[in-house]
Amino acid sequence: MVDSEIGGAIRLAPPAGPAAFDGLAEDYDARFSASPLGRLLRAAVWRHLDASFAPGERLLELGCGTGIDALHLVRRGLAVDAIDASAGMLTQARRRWEEAGRPSGLRLAHAPAERLAELPELEGPYDGAFASFGVLNCIADLPALGTAIAQRLRPGARLLLVPMGPVCVWELLGFGLRLDPRALRRLRPNAGPARIGGMPLRLAYPGPARLDRALAPGFRPLGRAALGLLLPPTDQAAWLRGRPRALEVLAAVERRIERLPLADRLSDHYVARYLRLDGQAAGTGHRP
Repeated sequence: MVDSEIGGAIRLAPPAGPAAFDGLAEDYDARFSASPLGRLLRAAVWRHLDASFAPGERLLELGCGTGIDALHLVRRGLAVDAIDASAGMLTQARRRWEEAGRPSGLRLAHAPAERLAELPELEGPYDGAFASFGVLNCIADLPALGTAIAQRLRPGARLLLVPMGPVCVWELLGFGLRLDPRALRRLRPNAGPARIGGMPLRLAYPGPARLDRALAPGFRPLGRAALGLLLPPTDQAAWLRGRPRALEVLAAVERRIERLPLADRLSDHYVARYLRLDGQAAGTGHRP
């Protein structure tokens, strides 16, 4: 469901029962988004978002969390329809929107990304879509989601995704040196169940080639960049606490090498950009 104060009324059936990220919602921003590491990682994502989407465009966001990316884009003059499976995260997103002065252009919908194909209220056509920080890792059927996204984007629209990849050098070294089995958790095609916020959730870690195949024939890859190649994941960053200058140096160097061959295949996350093909090439029959 969507709060009618945020850009209009979309009537969606919310997910049944609590979502895995509900338990993390209240302090998520304090623990990640507002931390020195989180701010640098978020700034990198915003740099790619700003390069991909222009003011005046209308976007669809999958897994909006606390709304920080959507509000960044709304402030730049874009309109965003943002969905999330977690009522707790959407509560924080609404609070963030209110604290920002209730800017127009944002609509928040309580629905999981997996149900996008069932939501005629979000038909579009949109000028672009995006999903940040591991949303795709929670999706069991990526080809089905890719088709649903393609049907809602106009030909020529851009898609920007930020999944966690199957190989993270920081995890291999950090967990491996402690003989922690989590060092290898991403290497299986389907990593299986995990616990997020105290609730079970199945995760997978698609690599770039697997993601490209899942999104074909609706999308053509435009390029990729590493995110978290030199900047460590949150659970590997304890040694950098109190060292903001070291983090800034790592971020600056990472920006210079983020597009080098294999960089995107060794980082915690990677940024993947796609072009929405026309209806005939996409095999969807969609026309704007």
